[in-house]
Amino acid sequence: MYRWAVVLCAALLGWAPGSRARSAVVAEDPLAPAWAGQVQCYVPDVRRRECKSIGAYERVGSRAVLNQATVLVSSTPPVVVTTVAPVWIKEGRVCGLMGQDDIWRSAFSVSGAAATAEQEAALKRQMVLAMQPLFGKEVCTVVTKGAGKSIGRAWVDGVRRPQMDQPVLWVPKSAGYKVPGGLSRDAPSYAERNGEAEARRDLEGGGLPRLYRHRHNARVPTMRIPGLLSCEPGGVAWGEPAIIFMPLPEADWSEGLLYTAEQSRNAEAARRFASQYNRTMLQAFKEQLDRACPNARLTE
Repeated sequence: MYRWAVVLCAALLGWAPGSRARSAVVAEDPLAPAWAGQVQCYVPDVRRRECKSIGAYERVGSRAVLNQATVLVSSTPPVVVTTVAPVWIKEGRVCGLMGQDDIWRSAFSVSGAAATAEQEAALKRQMVLAMQPLFGKEVCTVVTKGAGKSIGRAWVDGVRRPQMDQPVLWVPKSAGYKVPGGLSRDAPSYAERNGEAEARRDLEGGGLPRLYRHRHNARVPTMRIPGLLSCEPGGVAWGEPAIIFMPLPEADWSEGLLYTAEQSRNAEAARRFASQYNRTMLQAFKEQLDRACPNARLTE
């Protein structure tokens, strides 16, 4: 059970458990490869293009960074968890706090298909128990080079944890690396998901409010929150990180680009799902919305 907890926490914060680095070369920005379009592949199998877990990073708002982690937590049957959590840079390391609300907001797949509601509830209960020793602790990591390979080195509450080190490789998003046993399709089918139901389930788990947002790159590039008008996501008024914005890449749009009919259908389904989710979440946090954006209004 503890081993499972270590693997998950590793991927969430940019490292995973194994061997010790022999030398250290720390970049000024430890996430520079992420801003160049790469993701982290832990325990890489280059021949098969597989990873035990994959970590992706994205800037949100003026300061916040989100880490999306996809982790193989069991191989028989293959169980994969995907979760999103905020991280920050501290003394050249990537740091974050693991909380129970991050577990309740995670998504699972079993044998390549989305977990049923019963499976997901049971898996989340097990994960909360497994992760309990790490809740509330600051985990910081850095990728170093030694003996011809890159190693993720970890600290927990400022204490070095070499037993949690593990090989990691930065790879381009387009290289096709995957976690075995994950969803068999590239992107979730938003047409099959109920945004209101998912938001209510997340609200029951407690923790910080979360909203979906997507890029809208026209003459003046902006970020849009489906279901909400007249409010810029990630502004100072929101009191970052009091609210977390989650990416919705299927709905990203750039002026001048041509999109296939399938891409357009997926984008519309994603916006419809996110609008349902966001409206439900915002109704529960109406006072915070009124403070952040007095002129904002919910849309149908």
